[in-house]
Amino acid sequence: MTSALIEKLKRSRKAARAEFTRALTTFNKEIRQEEPIIEEVQVTFQILGARSFELDTLNTKICEVMVELTAEKDHERIMEDEYEVAAEYTSKYLRAKIEVTKLNRASQPEQTPQIYRQITAGDNANFKRRFKLPKIELKKFSGDLKDWLQFWSQLFTKIKASLQKISFNI
Repeated sequence: MTSALIEKLKRSRKAARAEFTRALTTFNKEIRQEEPIIEEVQVTFQILGARSFELDTLNTKICEVMVELTAEKDHERIMEDEYEVAAEYTSKYLRAKIEVTKLNRASQPEQTPQIYRQITAGDNANFKRRFKLPKIELKKFSGDLKDWLQFWSQLFTKIKASLQKISFNI
């Protein structure tokens, strides 16, 4: 019963591989055109993705059934062969995905990030804002170590008060 199931799954996989190969050929034909139509490439890629998913599903089912059927010493070699062939199809799909990504990037105009536009707009003379900041009057630090704590405390207090005023006004 189980070997008949494997044979049935393998026949289905053979058909799925043929469909995958046809979809890959169509995709390659579309993307290799001198000026590929992005929508057509995306449609053929979606079809290729569906075929890849079907193939992966069949490979998984075959491997699950084979685990139950194969002898212990043959099991490892057979499973390695199955995974190796499955990896080839996955690799083909991933290469196609990279091609679509490249095409999408090449077809999109260079987009400037919003933050960069805001910064460069701020450089324009019409957009410059003028702020009048309050002057902070501090006792001059003499350089003597014994005066350091007093100077630091005064500086810290003045800056903290100025920041509170600024954040309150914003």
